[in-house]
Amino acid sequence: MSTSPQSMEDLIRNMAAQNPDIVRELGGAESFNQTLKSISSLDQKFEDRGGVFFHTGSNAFETADKFRQVHIDEYRATGRPSLPALAAHHADQLGLDKGSAEYKAIIMVAARAEVDAGITPDYHNKFHYTDVAAMTANLLAKNNEFVANGDPRGVPLTKQEQAITLMTAIGHDIDHMGKSNPPNDPLYNEKQSFKAMEPLMREAGLTEQQISNVHTILMTTSPNGPHAILKSLAKGDREGTPATLEGIKEADFQSKLKPGVDPATIKPLDFPVLKDLEGNSKLTQMAAMVSDADLYASGGAGMKSNMVMSSALTEEGKKFMGSTLDFTTDGSRKFFLDGIVGKEGYASNAGREVINPQFEALRTETEQRLAAAKAAQDAPKVETAPASKFVGGAPKDDAPKAREVKRSAVKPRAPGGP
Repeated sequence: MSTSPQSMEDLIRNMAAQNPDIVRELGGAESFNQTLKSISSLDQKFEDRGGVFFHTGSNAFETADKFRQVHIDEYRATGRPSLPALAAHHADQLGLDKGSAEYKAIIMVAARAEVDAGITPDYHNKFHYTDVAAMTANLLAKNNEFVANGDPRGVPLTKQEQAITLMTAIGHDIDHMGKSNPPNDPLYNEKQSFKAMEPLMREAGLTEQQISNVHTILMTTSPNGPHAILKSLAKGDREGTPATLEGIKEADFQSKLKPGVDPATIKPLDFPVLKDLEGNSKLTQMAAMVSDADLYASGGAGMKSNMVMSSALTEEGKKFMGSTLDFTTDGSRKFFLDGIVGKEGYASNAGREVINPQFEALRTETEQRLAAAKAAQDAPKVETAPASKFVGGAPKDDAPKAREVKRSAVKPRAPGGP
């Protein structure tokens, strides 16, 4: 680890000493001390067993295997690093100045994400924060590789821009209560997370523009409209046909305007809060990387990872929403892959390189399973005799018996004969 458990605790305590409001934002003195104790315990155990951090492989399939081994098998079975330790590791990888406002902000938001809430959702919990943060860091690294190689898919991002992208990933679901956004407020969960992050970002010294960018990125993670807008903007950017919020809204309206549908009943895809994404390739890619990372464990890391995450989401729905939906079925997975991730795959340029081949393989496997199940269901039934007519798989001995022929009286057939 780049920062020892003890030095991480000291680092956070020193930051709090310089700004006592940090203690309040982490729930007060008792919560602050308990959170630091938990962080130190996690990191000590992680260090003692030689824990590793996830980094992408040479292709999408190797990357998925590595993610499963580290994040699904290891972290969930034997323990994960604390979120501040994860943040520090990737901030060091970015070469971020430890004295910068961005470094302070990322550590503080990560510490806030470790604060125990009144409930612990089965899916939207600290393991999920860890998954999303780690994948975001790796997508940023792939984007940097594009830039270094002169690949037009890359967008040059400063260390500061990369830091706030990673920070948004860490904090994107803070204070999630295990419930979907209510119908009348499709940004409710995202606004709650930003509310928890904002004071810490200000105390760390981030600029108003940086805070605004974090807010925009965070809002795109809502599956209730903004995610679809982000995908359209990213696609337009990728294909050289820049999209606008108004154009996306109109196209969505037209797609829903069908015979018999009252136009007044169509809810417009209207999210002016995302206006800053228009014509901004940098911010669009920053948001798309976080959004892709948010969906990675469920839709890009293979079947086992999907099943673990789907089981967790099913349990979360039962506990906190009274839902009877089972997200582990092939039909549910098909809906998620086609309707949430989207048939074209992931949104960011880095995500399409790092994730899409494995995503497409998972879609194909899911479609094959559904087709096989349908074929089995549609297959004609083979009629069999009533079970009462059989004993041990042979007819009952109720027919007249044939004359018994002694074996010694039977002449053996000649070899090769009829």
